[in-house]
Amino acid sequence: TTGYQEKPCLDPLNPACPNTAPNKGSKEPVDVGAHVTGGCYGFAGRYMHWPEHLIVGATTKNKTGHIIRGEALQSIVQLMGSKNLYEYWHDDWRVHNIDWTQDKAGAILDAWMNNFMQKVSSKTEELEEQTRP
Repeated sequence: TTGYQEKPCLDPLNPACPNTAPNKGSKEPVDVGAHVTGGCYGFAGRYMHWPEHLIVGATTKNKTGHIIRGEALQSIVQLMGSKNLYEYWHDDWRVHNIDWTQDKAGAILDAWMNNFMQKVSSKTEELEEQTRP
């Protein structure tokens, strides 16, 4: 798979947006509703499909059934708990020199979640500013 490298970026002008993103450099806002209507595929697209109700809640849909507004992003983004993450990596040579523990796995997940929520919140505020009269 290509991971998320071929998925659209929330901010296509962000330098971290991969060159392979379909909207790289675009000034058009991403229609997130179109991408999550009916669910969407994760980084392993052939194996992972996120159902719509696990991604966004309290949706408003147009006549064709596409999401035009969602009131809440669901918090089911985390793929693993700290125990699963620890067990997944504990035999990998890349963690042998860092005293890999379940607590460290939990700290990584917490940091990722905080960073993710910060980016979502920041983007939400930015979009709200753009749509205010």
